[in-house]
Amino acid sequence: MEDLTQWGFAHAPVVMANEAHSRLTRCIRTREISVRIIQAAHQAGVRRLAMEALPWPAGNSPGPIQAIPPNAEGYLAQPDMRRLIMAALDLCWSLWAYEAVIDRGKNPAELLSREFTNWREREQARNLE
Repeated sequence: MEDLTQWGFAHAPVVMANEAHSRLTRCIRTREISVRIIQAAHQAGVRRLAMEALPWPAGNSPGPIQAIPPNAEGYLAQPDMRRLIMAALDLCWSLWAYEAVIDRGKNPAELLSREFTNWREREQARNLE
């Protein structure tokens, strides 16, 4: 895993990892591996971690975020996710949110549409830029 991570950063400025989950059910092993990825990425010179699960800080900027958000809910309240985030923060990395800013007043059925999914993916890509 460490060799693959370092190879990735030697060939590209961004390396993305994804985890499979179903609502709050997740694979803890994936997050344990992510801690190893963070340590290997640090050796490759990486100092930023972008996460879909992070809420945007106050203002219109996705970061930098220097601490786990207080009163964390959902994924951020899970101990394995907190360990993953702390692995980056302990190395003095900055955290960056990239989730699309979603109007919470939308009809829940609309949030399941292909159009909404495509819009959300485009917004996340723009936020990562």
